[in-house]
Amino acid sequence: MFESLVQAFRQAIVNFRTELHRGDPPEIAEPSLRAMARDVALMAARYEMLKAQARATTTEAEGEDQKAETCLRRLELAREIGDEETARVAAGFQERHLRRRGLLTEKAKLFEREARDREVELEEMKDRFRETLRAWETSSTDPGPSGGA
Repeated sequence: MFESLVQAFRQAIVNFRTELHRGDPPEIAEPSLRAMARDVALMAARYEMLKAQARATTTEAEGEDQKAETCLRRLELAREIGDEETARVAAGFQERHLRRRGLLTEKAKLFEREARDREVELEEMKDRFRETLRAWETSSTDPGPSGGA
């Protein structure tokens, strides 16, 4: 489980670096455009991180589900041989694992919901950045009302 979380974070970093340089002009001289590009890259990194957290939390919830199933099998076996103490302990652990699974499932859904919200926000930010960049490029190449002379 921990390894999948580490892998998810590594992928988020790779995606962040890719997003940071995607579509950037070779040189952005305007400080406000650089700031906008940084904001877009940070939002992209947050979005990727949320997706990674959702995946890792879902994996963790699945692990709790497997542990609960193991406890159920132990409970049934203990009852078959009349070992009520082991059955009681297994039932307690099964309940804990099911409770954790429920919490982790809710947590994963919240991460997914937040990721969807961030994705919409990210696309809006990218659109604004592109529009601003086009306007800046147009204004920096436009000779103005004097006709360039």
